[in-house]
Amino acid sequence: MKRLFSSDAGRNAVGLGLGAYMRAAGRSARWQYDGLDIAQAVWAQKTAVILACWHGRLMLFWKGWDPKLGAPGAHVLISQSKEGAVVARAGDFLGYGAVRGSSAKGGQ
Repeated sequence: MKRLFSSDAGRNAVGLGLGAYMRAAGRSARWQYDGLDIAQAVWAQKTAVILACWHGRLMLFWKGWDPKLGAPGAHVLISQSKEGAVVARAGDFLGYGAVRGSSAKGGQ
């Protein structure tokens, strides 16, 4: 796996595969949205929103912020690491922008 992550092409391929898997998993599950009216009211205000999730929820987290439900565009805060590049590519595949940074590098 380290070898795959060592090249941009490898990270892109893994990111695309991850994004495709996430999309397939999201489409194959049956969804029930609790509190959707609350989220839609917040989206209608067109104000900035910050969401957080645990890493273990990341694979399907994106389904809760679905433009088909009225959610505005979103950006995801992702580390500058090689693994972060994979997650950024998967997010790009799903239509989410990435904001990349590192606390160890002073936010750059």
